[in-house]
Amino acid sequence: MKCSIPILNDFSDKAPRYFDILTLGKETVFHLAVEHKNIPTFYIVAESPDRNNLLHQVDRYDNTVLHIAVMSSCYSVSFFLALLISVWKLKRHLGLLNKLSGVD
Repeated sequence: MKCSIPILNDFSDKAPRYFDILTLGKETVFHLAVEHKNIPTFYIVAESPDRNNLLHQVDRYDNTVLHIAVMSSCYSVSFFLALLISVWKLKRHLGLLNKLSGVD
């Protein structure tokens, strides 16, 4: 699963909805990129905030992208995802604190 980065960028710009399609095994483009150790592809696709929901998608074996990254020894992706998850949890926690304190 090797690809040209300029072609991937062009495809992402012109047909972004195709990145949301799952395989028969319920894998996302993130699962496939990490499973095949195509790290540049992972980061290019991850640049789009519209695709963050795909990072939570589980495949047919209930593995998230983080699980696949760890199993594939893609440690830079594992670290990136761990940080991203921490940020999401912090934002959710801060949102709850703001609601409790009445801050808008």
